[in-house]
Amino acid sequence: MKKAFLSSSGNAYLTRLVISCLVLGAGTEFIARGPLRALRPNGDFNDFLSPYVQARIWTAGGDPYDPNALVNHWPKDLATPEFVKREARDGSLARLHGVPSPYPVTAFPLLLPLALAPWRVANLCWLCFETLSFMALFLGLLQMARAHTSDLSAAALAVAILPLAPVHTALAVENPVVVVVAFATWAVALHGKGRTILPPLLLAFAAALKPTVALPFLLFFAVRKQWTTLALTGVAGLAMFLVAQARMSASGTHWLASFVSVNHGMFSPGGVNDFSSANPIRFDLVNLQVVMSQFVASPQLAQNLSIGVALAALLVWRRLRKSTPEQPVMLDLAMASVISLLPVYHRFYDVALIVFPVAWAITEWRGALSRYSWVSLAVAIPFLVPGTALLRRTVHSSAALEEFSKSWWWNLFIAPHQVWLVVAMLITLLLAQGKLHPSKAQVSSALAAEAA
Repeated sequence: MKKAFLSSSGNAYLTRLVISCLVLGAGTEFIARGPLRALRPNGDFNDFLSPYVQARIWTAGGDPYDPNALVNHWPKDLATPEFVKREARDGSLARLHGVPSPYPVTAFPLLLPLALAPWRVANLCWLCFETLSFMALFLGLLQMARAHTSDLSAAALAVAILPLAPVHTALAVENPVVVVVAFATWAVALHGKGRTILPPLLLAFAAALKPTVALPFLLFFAVRKQWTTLALTGVAGLAMFLVAQARMSASGTHWLASFVSVNHGMFSPGGVNDFSSANPIRFDLVNLQVVMSQFVASPQLAQNLSIGVALAALLVWRRLRKSTPEQPVMLDLAMASVISLLPVYHRFYDVALIVFPVAWAITEWRGALSRYSWVSLAVAIPFLVPGTALLRRTVHSSAALEEFSKSWWWNLFIAPHQVWLVVAMLITLLLAQGKLHPSKAQVSSALAAEAA
């Protein structure tokens, strides 16, 4: 008996040691690939720079979507690149570089505290805030999964999420996607605890910064028929818009035309957000239009088909969901996140939303839907590396591979593989939803659905 006890204790110690090493390794990769990359010497021209300058323009009463105003308000402690000056003059800056950024005007009042600081200080503060936001996101997932930091599921969640390349990329380029997801995650978590004011406020903050990433959370509350929360979110969002517009009106600034012009340039043929073959970096996008444009010649038809697929998936999900009176929160978030990636413009870092399918899979790896949870985790594995960036680098290293990259099958399956992975994740989640019946579902780690 004593020998058996010692053997059991040794196995438990070995298990804890292995888990600790995995968490430490994942955490080290996260820090090295995320925040530390943002601190590289040439990391000043990042995704936060443009909204920072635009917030300063807004504060001064100027047009935040005017490229020339961007040049005039460029940080004094940062040299203005020559291409910014040149392309601001000829009107190609937004089309080629997505600058000025097309963030809604509601984002600028939220960025005001940072806009008042010098660029170097504001940039460092934003990076720290983003890193803390990821920690808050992780804690929010644990809260919704009802796991504790000492549980095996919590360690597994850390090992699965910390190495995700989209999260690393978001932090490295200082894109606000991590902040938006953290805000919205806690909106859901606090709503599950019966809070009424903070959830819509946090959701409004998320939508004010990046509506395309906040979309799945709005869909989540709509599917659950939480109309009061959505209405309060709308009221808070309207209040933020009125604050932003008041500053513009006070200075007599008309910004809508330039906002439309910036968006038109970015999505025009050859623009940075164009999903057609005219854009050489289109495979950085993960929305379904990238694949649909390979089947049809019309960009508008590719857009409509992508929207149609997303709507069809939404309808199928709603129909399957009716058979489950207590729908798991994590599954709802996973479904809403994956569906929303398909019809709307998204870059690789927006796939940070995949944390929800991964978190759902972790909560179900020993449950009735374990088969689907393991498939979901397998589908998420390729997102541990920046696949498109690696492919692009590999292709340019060999003349033979560069020739292969011009083939139809490469452009349909290999280059846009991240889009196909999102589709595979969607199919897996729909199959899991179809198997989730009241008589079979044993979702021990998910919150029950609120009363509709």
